[in-house]
Amino acid sequence: LRCLNWLRFHVKGELFQIGRLQFPPVILNEPICVYRRISNGEVLILLEPGQRFLPDAFYDGAGGKLSPDAWFSEWTEKNGRLTANRIACNGRAESLPTTIKLDEWRLCVDSSSAVMNTHIPRGRRITMEDWRDSIRRGFDFFKNIRAASAQPLACACKSWIFDPKLQELIPENSGLVSLQKRMNIFPLCSQGTRSGFCFIFGDD
Repeated sequence: LRCLNWLRFHVKGELFQIGRLQFPPVILNEPICVYRRISNGEVLILLEPGQRFLPDAFYDGAGGKLSPDAWFSEWTEKNGRLTANRIACNGRAESLPTTIKLDEWRLCVDSSSAVMNTHIPRGRRITMEDWRDSIRRGFDFFKNIRAASAQPLACACKSWIFDPKLQELIPENSGLVSLQKRMNIFPLCSQGTRSGFCFIFGDD
């Protein structure tokens, strides 16, 4: 079933290999908003309101179990300021809200935005230059074949390989840890997938 689920992109003509990476263009559909500071390009990821998190800053509810110690993300706009919970660079949600001045930041991506859903196909070891090359070419490619309203605004890769807890398990100089530290990581609400076990051990 996992393979059939992926192969639907081939049948529908929605999977494109550009360089080392593959991109099915999709709607992000995650409860986050990405802002960029106008003055220096700094990126800030904020949670939409009502998201339930554990004290350790990951989503509550894995395995259908809810914690009595969970906290909820908030969102308030008032007098040109936005107060919301941000995602730290290590991919963890911060329970203490952050306030920004909206005239100093530009909303770049939200849950309804089109993105290039990045997939790493099997093959040779991937490098950072592979990532940069594929992403640059990907934006150019979709700009030429899709209507302006459907052109991707960003790249997103929803994968077990970006679990920040892996940084506690594998060497700091590994390629995977290096890649994670160059990305803006955001949490996903687990849907019970065990793909990490499958890819590492061959069985989930």
